[in-house]
Amino acid sequence: MIPLEITLLAFFVIGLLMKSRTYFILAIFAWINIYVDKFTTSHDLYLMLTYSSIDFLAALSILFFGDIHKIYQSVLLTLMVFSHFLMEIALVNDYSFFIESNVYTNTITLLLLSQMMGVFYGVTRIYNPVCSPNTDIWETSNTNLLDSKERN
Repeated sequence: MIPLEITLLAFFVIGLLMKSRTYFILAIFAWINIYVDKFTTSHDLYLMLTYSSIDFLAALSILFFGDIHKIYQSVLLTLMVFSHFLMEIALVNDYSFFIESNVYTNTITLLLLSQMMGVFYGVTRIYNPVCSPNTDIWETSNTNLLDSKERN
């Protein structure tokens, strides 16, 4: 799995580069994960519940306070909560084939990478609008920083 410190650093850097509240919220919750990880062990009874609660609260925070990619990141966090839930069921019912396989670890790693790669999807969408091939990006933006007379 990706180390928690790297995810904190990645989300913080992406938040700075994109000036995005969504990625700052993800960085805050990565920091919370690091803090909680110091007080938990693999033998804790409610370990998966703890991490799914953190991811659920992160998804809610992003929906309320996020700006860019909030739906994308919320869906990924919901998938993380679902994978934590499946692992909790496997632990309670002692499904050793699921516990011993790397399905859970690989799923969480892929979801974390998808969260980090989501930034590039948003950047390409900003520079290549979907509306039509003839759409001018300066006409579709909500800022009046550049007037069409100044561009020509």
